[in-house]
Amino acid sequence: MGYTINISKADQNKDGSIKEGWNDKPTYRHYFATASRSIGHDSTKAKKLVEELSKTYPSPLYKISVAMEQSTSTSVEITEL
Repeated sequence: MGYTINISKADQNKDGSIKEGWNDKPTYRHYFATASRSIGHDSTKAKKLVEELSKTYPSPLYKISVAMEQSTSTSVEITEL
């Protein structure tokens, strides 16, 4: 389990302006993301990192989103493998 942060970048026209989609809003494409092990399950750390990344990757050219990945495991008997 851990938080991941995704950075998406707006599509741009040849002149560098932000391209708008069919709904008159910017269209974004995945730029990069962190791994859940980078942040862990500390929401305070995730929030601080988003604040820092927002300075380097400002809106509306970039869009930052956060997700919390969860996983489960189940114990199995070796003889049942």
